Amino acid sequence: MIRHKRIVSSKRYFICSLVVVGVITWSLSQDYLLLTSVLPMSGFAILISLLLLALSYLIRPIIGRFVQR
Repeated sequence: MIRHKRIVSSKRYFICSLVVVGVITWSLSQDYLLLTSVLPMSGFAILISLLLLALSYLIRPIIGRFVQR
């Protein structure tokens, strides 16, 4: 039961991370974005840090399949 809940939670994190990575990738490719126009250097730093955080959540389920606890 606990293992099943962990797998469902892992899939949910994976799907949410895919959505976040897609949105951040789209926003970084735009010429004008309110966040980056108001905070030029900090806006890009915030977006890059969110992208790295989302990528870490994408990698976590993949690594979990190879590492047995």
